[in-house]
Amino acid sequence: MADEGNGGSAGDRTDPWPTLSGYASEGTLEFEPSAAYNLANAAADAIAKLMAVREQALESHNHSLVFSNMRSGSELGRMFDNRGDDLIAAVDRHVEILEDMFDTFIAAGKAYVGADEGNAELLDSIALPTEPGRLSGEPRTIDTSNTTPRYTPDSVTPTSSYLPLDETDGPPTAPTLTGPSERMQEFDGGLPPGFGAVSYGPNVEEGSSRSYSQLYYLGQSVGEEKAKVANRAGVWSWLADNVHEAYSSFRVGMVGVTGESWRGAGREAAAAAVSSYLESVPPLRKSMKVIADNLEYAVGWMEDTRVSMPQSPVNPASQSPGYTAYGTSGSTAADDLAKYQTNMNVTYGTGATESGSRVPLIPLPDGYFGDVPSVNGEPGGESGGGPGPGGVAGPGPGAMAAGPGPGPGLSAPIAPGVGPMPSGGSGTTVPVVGGMPGGMPGREGAAEAARRLAEQQRQAAQQSGAQQAAQQALSGAQQAAQQALAAGQQALGQQAAAARPVDPRMAAGPGTGAKPTGGGGPGVGSGSGPARTAAEASRLFPRAGGLGSGAGTMFPRAGLSPTGGMMPGAPGAAGAPARSAGENAGERKRPAYLDSTEHLEEAMGEAPRVVRPVVER
Repeated sequence: MADEGNGGSAGDRTDPWPTLSGYASEGTLEFEPSAAYNLANAAADAIAKLMAVREQALESHNHSLVFSNMRSGSELGRMFDNRGDDLIAAVDRHVEILEDMFDTFIAAGKAYVGADEGNAELLDSIALPTEPGRLSGEPRTIDTSNTTPRYTPDSVTPTSSYLPLDETDGPPTAPTLTGPSERMQEFDGGLPPGFGAVSYGPNVEEGSSRSYSQLYYLGQSVGEEKAKVANRAGVWSWLADNVHEAYSSFRVGMVGVTGESWRGAGREAAAAAVSSYLESVPPLRKSMKVIADNLEYAVGWMEDTRVSMPQSPVNPASQSPGYTAYGTSGSTAADDLAKYQTNMNVTYGTGATESGSRVPLIPLPDGYFGDVPSVNGEPGGESGGGPGPGGVAGPGPGAMAAGPGPGPGLSAPIAPGVGPMPSGGSGTTVPVVGGMPGGMPGREGAAEAARRLAEQQRQAAQQSGAQQAAQQALSGAQQAAQQALAAGQQALGQQAAAARPVDPRMAAGPGTGAKPTGGGGPGVGSGSGPARTAAEASRLFPRAGGLGSGAGTMFPRAGLSPTGGMMPGAPGAAGAPARSAGENAGERKRPAYLDSTEHLEEAMGEAPRVVRPVVER
């Protein structure tokens, strides 16, 4: 036996309601408020009723159905049990769709242009049910007694209703079974219209393979199980009627609702989706009714089987002949085993095969959205556009590739001194020369810049661990820079001792420094650039620190304020400009003069010229 699963759908169309619900939530799909109110109420009522159907179906299918004590009886029972599971799954799917429809009706009704606050409050008053509703009516009780004509689907002539005959009169002739109802015959092979899965009946055992006692127990087992089968038939029919009733409010609410009741994105799909969904309800009810018919039909052939089987476990023909008081023997009974075996084929074999081949599949509602116009796009989805969060990456830090320096979309900070710049993704910082103080003399400024750059390049090389050769070159450049600084410091010491005035053309402008405490002219400002402290001057020029009479002081000399840490002069070399967005940061090259000590002085510029003062005689 092969029993396919749930009926699935014709073409497995996509449910449009999640998309439509998204449009309504965004306010782009509108629904006339009065129609929205009616259909939202109808959806809520249907959900409550379907929740009750599910609850009852679950309770009814807690116990497995069995048709006989043979393997085929268990297989047939599993087929009907599977349909019960399919019904629960189908009802769950209907509830999911109805909840999406409910949300769509409410949101689209509120979004309707021209709707007043009263309409919105009215729509808000409707809520989805949280508890199952009430089912109408009760399951019909089926009379299974063998003395009363049994129910057969669609008023077909009932089967036999006689009492079992006495064994001494021979086995009864098996009655001719009535055929399946017309409604059942539409589902030959379990094939509902528009669905592809097929169910096949169980492999029924042959009567010729059964012994006399086995036939007896077969009759007894079907007699015990038929009441359970009859009860299950009544439940299926009852639930089918309640499913039909659950959508009665929908049919009323649809009166007067047209495509013009919807406005905005997806309005044609919304109008068609409501009608298409309602088309899925009659096939569901019909499948449930056919299952009920089939079970009631099974009650008939089960009773016919019971009365057609032996009424005793012992075959009379197997008993020894009896003896009278006069010593005469009695005749033995005829062996009717073959007749009972034929009865089994006619009743049980035919009935189980017919029932097994007509167990319809339970259709899902998704298969009925085939005629719904497609809904273009997804609500809330992202379309093409400019760069931004969640959009296509554009120039900027978020889209910058890893590199050694500032990438596209970033610029180096234009500020005096050297500042760290975030790397493109290595997690380290790469120093970038942004500029130098404008008041630093030419030679000292270049020397200081060279020393700082060498130190920073050395640190960067140590962090990367992959530039050992460059580190050695930087060390050589640093040593050369220190030698040049020592020479410059010696020249400055000689100038201070001579106390010679500075060329007026080199002055940075009138200063505001304090008047020196010793001899010499008036103090001069430090120039346009930031003044260096005495501690910094001591660090850069160790010999100059030894000339002071105290911490941070220097001997007064012409053109230099005691509070200034440096002789004013022409601005130093300009700092390297920041990289623009169009430059390739990955091709940054190291200055050539740092790799060689041969042209160091050429790279640092000429020494500042001084004017020899007139010596007083």
